[in-house]
Amino acid sequence: MVLVWLIFFVLTDGVFLSDRNIINLIRQTSITAMVGLGMLVVIAQGEIDLSVGSFLGLCATVIAMMESSGALPPFVTVLVALGMGVVVGLWNGLWVAKLGIPAFVATLGGMLAFRGISLALSGGRTVSGIRVQLRFLGEAFITGPALWVILAAAVILALLPLRRMIEPQQKRRAVTVTGLGLAAVAVLAWATLSYRGLPMPIALTLAVAAVLDWVLRHVVWGRHVYAVGGNRIAARIAGVPIERQIVGAYVLIGVLTALASIMFVGRLGAAPPEAGYFLELNAISAVVIGGSEPLRR
Repeated sequence: MVLVWLIFFVLTDGVFLSDRNIINLIRQTSITAMVGLGMLVVIAQGEIDLSVGSFLGLCATVIAMMESSGALPPFVTVLVALGMGVVVGLWNGLWVAKLGIPAFVATLGGMLAFRGISLALSGGRTVSGIRVQLRFLGEAFITGPALWVILAAAVILALLPLRRMIEPQQKRRAVTVTGLGLAAVAVLAWATLSYRGLPMPIALTLAVAAVLDWVLRHVVWGRHVYAVGGNRIAARIAGVPIERQIVGAYVLIGVLTALASIMFVGRLGAAPPEAGYFLELNAISAVVIGGSEPLRR
């Protein structure tokens, strides 16, 4: 990856690694990252969700239509979008967990259905007219004291792996992870402080990632995610509610996809008919390349 970045750095006369371009790249990928966080939980339990791209397109279309009409306040639009995420998550989860339909088949059907509904609602046209309150979530930049607080919190989180230094076999890993974390924070600090600040989509994605990381490590539900993915039969014998875990994972990815659609519409100011194309492949690739894989036996 470093080699590829250096090649583009040379080909673009340094523009590729400029503060502005780095911020733009991170802001663009924050949509995929938000969906990827939900996909992480689904894949870790040995399942898959192919409908996220189409659902993002459907959710974005509904958001844009509600915003263009102006009949309801923006916070109602946000609640409707998140509610759609819950409903779609329950729909997919019940097919997979309760009826035993393979996740590939169930979510493939959702992918086709949601895309068709989206195109029917929009007529295949871009829907615009997003109000400023919603565009804040996609276009705003965090600056001043709030930015310094976020960067300080990021430094603290990057230093947390050093707690494992007391275990001899974990020293090298703790130092490596901490070094990489501090390097990432340094790049983020340089880009945000020298450009316009921290984009709101990046801040939301980092916040969700931090919360999800804590939940997976320290909450019973999070530990059950690993149990279901590691050995489903043993988890069932141990009393882990398998069906509830699977449904919960699909609800989570549904809500996070809805949140990503809000960020997407807020950033573009419109909902194009091709919104979300191949998002499922990008999210799955991000999870797998990032090191997660289903462990179910």
